[in-house]
Amino acid sequence: MFRNRDFSKWGYEDPAELQRRSEELLADKEKAFKFMLQNDTQELEFAREEFSYYTNQCLNEVRRVGKDNGQLLTGQLMEMSQVECAYINQHHVMWADFLCHFMTLANNEAEPKIIPAQ
Repeated sequence: MFRNRDFSKWGYEDPAELQRRSEELLADKEKAFKFMLQNDTQELEFAREEFSYYTNQCLNEVRRVGKDNGQLLTGQLMEMSQVECAYINQHHVMWADFLCHFMTLANNEAEPKIIPAQ
C-alpha cells in the first residue's frame, strides 16, 4: 500500500486530508501507517483486547482451580498419611507381640524338661 502510493486503498475516512498531507505521509512510513486501514486496525485492536480478557479470565480460573485442587490434595495426603501411620503402628505392635511369643516359646524349649517318675 505504501509503495503503490494509492491513497484510495488505504481506507482512511477523509481522503481529502490524505491528499493535503500526501507529501508528508509518503516521506514518513511511520506516519503513513497511522492512516492506513483504520477500520481494520480498530477491529484488530478490539479482537486483541477481547482475547486478552479471555486469556486473563482463563489464567485466573486455572490458578483458582489449581489452588482449590492443591488444598484438596493436601488434605487427602494428610488424611492418608495418618491412616498409614496407624497401619505402621499396628504392624509394629503385631511384630512385637509375635517376637515376644516366639521368644517365650524358644525359652520354654531351652529349659530342661523334668519327667516325673512314675
